[in-house]
Amino acid sequence: AAVTLAALFQAHLKLQRSAHLRARAEHAGSFDMLWRYGLQPHRTAVRIYSNAIRLLRKGVKFRPHPAPSYKQDVLDRGLAEAARSGADPPWWRDNAGFPW
Repeated sequence: AAVTLAALFQAHLKLQRSAHLRARAEHAGSFDMLWRYGLQPHRTAVRIYSNAIRLLRKGVKFRPHPAPSYKQDVLDRGLAEAARSGADPPWWRDNAGFPW
């Protein structure tokens, strides 16, 4: 018997407006909140690069991106597997540029 997606997943959301202004994000403009949460992307980037420097100091070898032919090899293997098994063919989406 076929199972529908609606039978597998159901979600409900009930929202209520907060009466406390300090609890609402647009009124939480203190420097402490900015330091704790506003600079989080920058802190995360610093931690990523500091871990990368630590790994390089330990002597971990840098592994470059695969050659451009890798993409075509993966697609060819996936197409062959899809044709053999009846699965959907693979797809590949290239980024237009750097993520940010």
